[in-house]
Amino acid sequence: MKDEKLASNYELEYWRDHKGEEYKRAKVMLNMFSDLKKHKIVADVGCGPLSGIFHDVSFTRMFAIDPLWDKYKNDNLIVLPNGVEKIKSTGQNFILEEKADLIVSFNALDHSGNLKKSIDNIMNNLSEEGRFCFHLHMRTKEQLNEGHQMLITERIVDDILKSYKVISKTIGPDPFAKNDSYLEAKKYLSYVAEVRHAT
Repeated sequence: MKDEKLASNYELEYWRDHKGEEYKRAKVMLNMFSDLKKHKIVADVGCGPLSGIFHDVSFTRMFAIDPLWDKYKNDNLIVLPNGVEKIKSTGQNFILEEKADLIVSFNALDHSGNLKKSIDNIMNNLSEEGRFCFHLHMRTKEQLNEGHQMLITERIVDDILKSYKVISKTIGPDPFAKNDSYLEAKKYLSYVAEVRHAT
């Protein structure tokens, strides 16, 4: 069972430590997948206080989903680009007013307490022809901590995705590590995939 308080405190501490730094992750996110800028209704799940992908590109409608918006506000951490709609919720529970044609989640699903429930809920909020593009870390038991309490392996993710159509999948070094000395030191393997509804 995930300890939500420990996980929240861990996440807040990360963003406090990185407050005021140039945010380089949005460009890395955009480079992980092709043609992300072409979409119109986009949601970023677990976006953090800098609004994730919306920090670097605008869409017709933008949903920034994170359970910690109130705490980010209290710590004066939020950078919210024009037009971005905040949704205070987890990946497991959010509901969009209209289905997105692109949902992204970068370095966030591995913070979840229930990966399958999060992915299934994301797919429920995705349009019929939409794309779900995500990145997550696969930590060993030794690498788990209060912010990342869930053991994730390639097989676990593969089993969850059997209900959907996997367009691409890459297992490899963390794409974010070059921009983050902490991640570079930890050497987490990443699971990066594009998923669509099965036809």
